[in-house]
Amino acid sequence: FLINIYFMSGFLNKKQLKKLGFFKVGKNCKVSKYVRCYNLNCSIGDNTRIDDDVVLKGKIELGSNVHVARGCTFSGGSLGIKINNLATLSNFCQVFEKSDDYLGVNIPGATLS
Repeated sequence: FLINIYFMSGFLNKKQLKKLGFFKVGKNCKVSKYVRCYNLNCSIGDNTRIDDDVVLKGKIELGSNVHVARGCTFSGGSLGIKINNLATLSNFCQVFEKSDDYLGVNIPGATLS
C-alpha cells in the first residue's frame, strides 16, 4: 500500500492548501498541518515556510523565501497584508491590517485611567 509522504511529514500538500484558502501556492512551500485559517484569501511564493500554531485571517500575500515562525498571527481583513520576498517573522509576532487611529481625546491603554 502507498503512504502519503505529506501526511507523514507534518506539512500540507497543495490540494489541502487550496481547500484552506491559498489561491496561489509556489514551489517548495512547507506549511504546517497545524496552521489555522479563517476566511483566508492567500497567495504564497516559492520556498516559503509557515510553522506550527500560525493563525492566518483574511487577505494575505506572502512572497518567496519567507519564513513565518511558530505562533505568529496575521489578521489581514479585507485590505490585506503583504510580506515581500526574503522576510522572516520571529516566534509569536502579531501582524494586523489596521489599528486604532489614536485621534480621540482618551489615552488608550489597559493600565491608564
